[in-house]
Amino acid sequence: MKDKKKKSLILLTTILVSIIVIVLNFSSEEINKEIVKTKRVSLPISVLEIKSDSYRTTFSLFGEVVPQWKTMIRTQVNGQITFLSPRFREGEIVEKDEILIRIEDYQYRANVAEAELRLTNAKIGLLNEKVAQRKQFMEAANKEVEAAEIYLALVKNELEKTIIRAPYRGLVVNRSINRGEVIFAGSDVAMLYSIDKSGISVSLNNFQWNMLPGDLKEVEVTLIDSESGQEWDANVSRDGQRLTRETRLRPLYIEIENPLELNPPLLSGTFLNVRLKGRFMDNLLKIPGSAFTKTGYIWFAENNKLNSLKVNPIFRENNYIYIKRPETIPNPILIANAPNSAFINGMSVSPKILEREE
Repeated sequence: MKDKKKKSLILLTTILVSIIVIVLNFSSEEINKEIVKTKRVSLPISVLEIKSDSYRTTFSLFGEVVPQWKTMIRTQVNGQITFLSPRFREGEIVEKDEILIRIEDYQYRANVAEAELRLTNAKIGLLNEKVAQRKQFMEAANKEVEAAEIYLALVKNELEKTIIRAPYRGLVVNRSINRGEVIFAGSDVAMLYSIDKSGISVSLNNFQWNMLPGDLKEVEVTLIDSESGQEWDANVSRDGQRLTRETRLRPLYIEIENPLELNPPLLSGTFLNVRLKGRFMDNLLKIPGSAFTKTGYIWFAENNKLNSLKVNPIFRENNYIYIKRPETIPNPILIANAPNSAFINGMSVSPKILEREE
């Protein structure tokens, strides 16, 4: 009798344990399903509500500041340097027509005196022929006067070239000669850069060019030093009116007045970011750079579902990109502020709209 009771007790215990295990397994499974379901439904993301609008197109290009004129000054006569201006040295600014060098001119002055004597004699000879009425010799006498006049002009020109003057107001970039040296015609003397105007050449593609106003004077130009953040205003000078063979781009020339008098001075050889503002363009989305992935996508929420869109920026300005709003997406659009690698198309999300800082 005792054995029967013992067996019944064991059987009952086994049944109870089995029931408990089944209940626990069922409850755990239901809890996990609820957790997954909750995760799928309520993934929170931060979004920006962005409406399409009209914006002025802006293009950022790069260019180097170059002087309007670069002149290698060379000698045109031979001789020893007898005078060298104390201002004629690297880094100095010289004025237009300022005397930079004098070359020994004794021989050249002697040539002028000889040429003047030759011309005087030729004129006397012509006068004598006119008095003598020897018409057959008058033509030759006339030619002699003409030749003497040309020779005098030639040697006077050589004499003038013994003085080298600055062709314009400019900066002495380098100097190749020193006081007392003997130089020869064709010798390099110095490199001079003009300082009244500098320029920058930038190249635009066809779309960028078409976004410029018809009157290039209306283009707003800002020059930016990417290292210091310093900015300068400038003006469009002219259209290149051609395509560069290597790049198939169209040059545009920018002009800067008195670059060394700006604050701070704008030095030749500086590489700058050239920002051009063109026409207004409608139906654009202004999107923060943080919402644009490295692979060129934006993520947006529609009906609490995530979607991705491959976009090509029309232009960039500061930390924003500007794209044409596709007709297939809503307006306004809820763009994920900081997309991450866990995003999947069709993922259920709970968007939270952030205040947009301009």
